[in-house]
Amino acid sequence: MPEKKGTVIEVNGRIRVKWDGRVVKCKGCGRWIGWGTTEAGKKMPFDHGDPMFTSHFATCPKAGMFRKGKTDAE
Repeated sequence: MPEKKGTVIEVNGRIRVKWDGRVVKCKGCGRWIGWGTTEAGKKMPFDHGDPMFTSHFATCPKAGMFRKGKTDAE
């Protein structure tokens, strides 16, 4: 986990994200996730405690619930 709010990390080894200091439970699967903002200004969740900083969209079984205009079944 980043050491302090504002730390820039690389999610999935390529996407630069500035951690906003939040660690919350995912509303879909219940796992702990950190939140940050990409250089393009988009919010991005990442797996808390994962030293590789993996995007939570890649690991959450309920990620489809959070995609705009899509359902979990798609």
